[in-house]
Amino acid sequence: MKEDILQIRDLQIRKKGHSKPIVDKINLSIKQGEVVALVGESGAGKSITSLSILNLFSEEYGLESEGNICLLKEGKQLNITDATRQQLNHVRQKQIGIVFQEPQSALNPLVTCGKQVGESILISKNLSSIHLLLCQLSLKLEKIFFNRITVLRNNPLKIIKKKVIYWFDKLNIDSPELTYSKFPHELSGGQKQRVVIAMALIKEPTLLIADEPTTALDKFTQKNSSTI
Repeated sequence: MKEDILQIRDLQIRKKGHSKPIVDKINLSIKQGEVVALVGESGAGKSITSLSILNLFSEEYGLESEGNICLLKEGKQLNITDATRQQLNHVRQKQIGIVFQEPQSALNPLVTCGKQVGESILISKNLSSIHLLLCQLSLKLEKIFFNRITVLRNNPLKIIKKKVIYWFDKLNIDSPELTYSKFPHELSGGQKQRVVIAMALIKEPTLLIADEPTTALDKFTQKNSSTI
């Protein structure tokens, strides 16, 4: 039997100073490979529940929560509600992928799409600033010499770029290699949404949280993305 990867116990979320909860006593367990859908009308608390799993809503939202949200992996358990900032960053970088409903809010308009997707796994490699600089310099030198020389073997930036293009192609993003160098404003809404999905999937997370991820996609791509 597959083990639980997420357990939510008596989760309650409310606005500060209000007695009526937005989310009331949710109890939920999710096993590895299992797909669970939260269904409800607009404003029912689906997005808030998703954000709470990553502990993404802060004091500025005027919300407070009760209950436990536990991530489980290889016999280890982490209570998200009591986690330190360092633990949360580790979980967000390596264990959980999230696809937001509005792709524009998840993409940096000043950074190319390929670089943004690549950064989501580059962070997990924990490269030193000097190593990263050498990798970047290596790519520039190889470009100057039209790839006739190899300055740095097994350059992680080159490996990451290939992986990003692979996921762009898998998600039916138009001209994957060209899209790698494009900025978000150069893409349609549907193409941006696919980039955000690629950003979440490329990490091969233990848990994937998707907030209406296919609303901007055509029927064929919706089916393809769901299958992946």
